[in-house]
Amino acid sequence: NTGKAERSIAVVNDLASMTGVYTCTINTAPSGTNTPIVYTQTITASTTVNNRIVFNYFAKYTGNDKIYANVTTTSTTSPITLPSQIGIKVGLTPADRTFIGQGARTSAAKFTIAYTETTGGKTESYTEDFVKK
Repeated sequence: NTGKAERSIAVVNDLASMTGVYTCTINTAPSGTNTPIVYTQTITASTTVNNRIVFNYFAKYTGNDKIYANVTTTSTTSPITLPSQIGIKVGLTPADRTFIGQGARTSAAKFTIAYTETTGGKTESYTEDFVKK
């Protein structure tokens, strides 16, 4: 007797619910100005690392589509870590920008990240809110 079996395995990121279009507000603007920067971006769940989200336009810099964050759990109040990473030649005036920060989900559709950006030896601090549309 011989037999044959087929098995299909679907791998799904636990953060698939975070995928979507977000309104983003940078509350602490560059160089101490008090005008918030508002823009829209798409966030996706990583297809290779569980509990990771990928930004398509982090910090409103053109070409900045490789920045990611790790979310500790799928809880709607879980911590978020933005590990140190470099956006290579991003922005209207292309420059290498290093980002690092921490944040947390405040609900299923909202999270905040406080981060620093270092460009050309100068470091600025920002706080950015993300609200799913």
